[in-house]
Amino acid sequence: MIREMLRPLMPYLDQADLQELVINRPGELFCLTTNGWQRYEMGALSHQRLMTICLAIATFAAQSLSAQTPILSAVLPGGERIQILIPPCVEEGLISLSIRRPYHSDKTLKAWEGEGAFEKIESPKTREDVPENAFRESLRDELTRCVRQGENIAIVGETGSGKTTLMKSLCQLIPSHERLITIEDARELFLPHHLNRVHLLYSRGNQGSASIGAGDLITACLRMRPDRVLLAELRGPEAFDYLKLLSTGHRGSITSFHAGSCAQAMDRFALMCRENKDAIGFTTAELCELARLNIDLVVHLSVTRGNGDQRRRFIKEIWRRVPQSVTQ
Repeated sequence: MIREMLRPLMPYLDQADLQELVINRPGELFCLTTNGWQRYEMGALSHQRLMTICLAIATFAAQSLSAQTPILSAVLPGGERIQILIPPCVEEGLISLSIRRPYHSDKTLKAWEGEGAFEKIESPKTREDVPENAFRESLRDELTRCVRQGENIAIVGETGSGKTTLMKSLCQLIPSHERLITIEDARELFLPHHLNRVHLLYSRGNQGSASIGAGDLITACLRMRPDRVLLAELRGPEAFDYLKLLSTGHRGSITSFHAGSCAQAMDRFALMCRENKDAIGFTTAELCELARLNIDLVVHLSVTRGNGDQRRRFIKEIWRRVPQSVTQ
């Protein structure tokens, strides 16, 4: 039924290089592809038609959509993530609809390297960074070694910088015999080469039929004997549950979250932790220090536009934790 409702959008959703489709108001839509944003007029997308589509998606996702619950996050049958906002969150008479298409291709680190994604890395800026010349191997070899040695890795960057894509590339390097548990609100980490895996799913904002959040799943996976826990994206209070997971000695975890640089990453992580009521006894400085002690590597991704408004993703900065020396 959902596919039938979305039929007017299918020619756009089926574009091979589509990254995102957005509707800001009735009668038009925008598509983000490798060539940037393109606007299309669609007279058939009346306000009534859009609202019918949105209500059908709400029914499919077992959620409500009304003036009392005007925000909906869901996953479509094809795996696309959709975000819907109606009044009063948007102006009266408007509907905001954003569809992000999942990236199913398993892009390798070698492919990243071939696209020049490792050529713009800047010198470290914080006092705990290793010197730039400490990376004696190629960045591809260094990242491979970090994953296989079980270092805890955080990938940060802006929206659309390729955090999930790089995370999937790193997951390919995890030994295939390990037991993996993923925690996501939408399936993107498929891990076809790891047979001993479990994919745990939560509803963003506890909007689904079961009020289960990422923090609940982090707690549950402690009893599931994982070799590694992979948390697709940290957004809020679950960061503190994730920090507790790392502090129990679990190694090899990979996660991502929004931050503007490696230097900002720990502050951003601490702010998310403080959204958790269980973190009330910790100061921001203490949470930053705990994050530094438990996260071994931070990779900052950025995106730039080239000729023709093409978007190019690249690693801008690397932060490595320097182990403290032990004195007698």
